[in-house]
Amino acid sequence: MIRNYFDKHKRKMFPLIEDFTDPMDHIRNSNKIKSMKYHDWFWYHPSAYNLLNFGINAIGVFMALIASIYILFWFEYKLILIITGILFAANAKELHTKTKNYKYAQNTSFYDMWIRDYPEDKVLEVKHE
Repeated sequence: MIRNYFDKHKRKMFPLIEDFTDPMDHIRNSNKIKSMKYHDWFWYHPSAYNLLNFGINAIGVFMALIASIYILFWFEYKLILIITGILFAANAKELHTKTKNYKYAQNTSFYDMWIRDYPEDKVLEVKHE
């Protein structure tokens, strides 16, 4: 759904890009993150993708843990404690899975995920049964 949106609007959103098959390695491999414009960092640098990819679950783990501790010591509501425990476990499991698979996604950027066009010979066909 997001990919379809960007396929329709990417020419308007990124008017300076002429070739959407370009991997943007000159930005992806740059170590000068502080000197980058926000737009370039967010869309083309892997650190932005990894920050959001891991950060969402890390914040979920932290918030569910704090809520569980608070409810346990001050209110002792068992049902709410079970719900926050489930939220904690789900976020912790997802964070663990993402950490295990980090080597496969460490160079991925939002540009790669939603905007970049891949040549037909490089795309693997997925077979549905």
